[in-house]
Amino acid sequence: RRDRQKKDVLLIICNFSGEKQEEYKVGVPYYGKYKEIFNSDAAAFGGSGVVNPRAKTCRKAEWDGRPYRLTVKLPAWGIAVFAYQPM
Repeated sequence: RRDRQKKDVLLIICNFSGEKQEEYKVGVPYYGKYKEIFNSDAAAFGGSGVVNPRAKTCRKAEWDGRPYRLTVKLPAWGIAVFAYQPM
């Protein structure tokens, strides 16, 4: 999701499987960093803590039809929201 000026971009990833993903790859449209701003599995919400504590920098590698690729951890039955930070 993004606003009209592409200033505020969110990446929302849902894992509807019962298995956590340690190295989940997802294609992204913009080069830069993606900082996790919400994770339904965070300890603050009673989760097990499968989170991404540091901002992740994407790589120039086409994935899912997008020019860049991001690798993140995803909790089982969880949702993670990342905010885009240009470099």
